Amino acid sequence: MASGIAEQLKSAAEAGHLVRLHARSEPGHTCGYVRTVGAEFVLLSVVSDGIWFDGFNCLRIDDLEALELDPHAAFLDAVLKARAEATPPSPIVDLDSVEGLLTSASGQLPLVTIHAGADVCYIGRVLSIEGGIVWMREIDADAVWDADPTPHRLIDITRIDFGGDYEDALHLVARAPTEPVERRGVPLRLVTSED
Repeated sequence: MASGIAEQLKSAAEAGHLVRLHARSEPGHTCGYVRTVGAEFVLLSVVSDGIWFDGFNCLRIDDLEALELDPHAAFLDAVLKARAEATPPSPIVDLDSVEGLLTSASGQLPLVTIHAGADVCYIGRVLSIEGGIVWMREIDADAVWDADPTPHRLIDITRIDFGGDYEDALHLVARAPTEPVERRGVPLRLVTSED
């Protein structure tokens, strides 16, 4: 099934069609343009309900159950054009693994959002990835940083978002954390491919 969806995603990316993606882990659909397809994730340039570009979603290909051409694509494309909404440049992210995606996205953007099923998401900065766990310093809905890092199992992550209006709003208002975050007495750092 995943290979069939992957081929559809690649075709949609090549054709530049506006699509709806339906995931098993979430109700409804996500609307946007398929930009890049990796081994594990697809990068989607999101078109919001307000009809503007609103960051990027990276969905697990194995979690997708259907792809369809958006039935209102002509209207949505016309609105984007009338608003002079230029297609945002795609960030260069590693879509072949959740570890690679988190590392590459957080290396370019101040905040990422991880989803662990329907209605469960966490926003923050990736601090480290080790032993199947991503450690994040999370930020709440009032743009206040949590005092302690939080672990999340990589296997539970179904979607990773970044560059959207909400992440941008939180980043604009949040103050930078002033103290280094430590776990087990060791300062945390982002694990990169050179480590």
